[in-house]
Amino acid sequence: MSNPTLDLSKAVYYDITAYRDTKVNETLIPVTVLTNPITGKKEYYPVDLTTYSGATLQVRQTKQSEYILLEASTNNGMITLTPDKIILEIPATAMRFNAGVYYYDFKLKGYLEENTRVLFFGIFKLERNITD
Repeated sequence: MSNPTLDLSKAVYYDITAYRDTKVNETLIPVTVLTNPITGKKEYYPVDLTTYSGATLQVRQTKQSEYILLEASTNNGMITLTPDKIILEIPATAMRFNAGVYYYDFKLKGYLEENTRVLFFGIFKLERNITD
């Protein structure tokens, strides 16, 4: 299976499904998608992530909730930024909340505060194991 691509020209809706006792291990490839004015076809250009200083993913019970159920970041090692990929490695031990549907957003942090932006957001679904 190929890694999902994320169009960085806008914030992207992207759902994540995790399982109670299983590590989340996803690799995402951010791109900018442009339409070629001559051919009319979409063209994909890799994004250079070295221009960002870090990243944070926060999971909350509701979109407006102030309480953070899970925070993954480059600081705590659950997110790795390479020059062209985003790697999410969230250990099962970090997901100690009830199975259910939650909301998250993923922010890339620029070296300058004004360059910080939400890259993708969506539903974070935590499934229970069959033998829970």
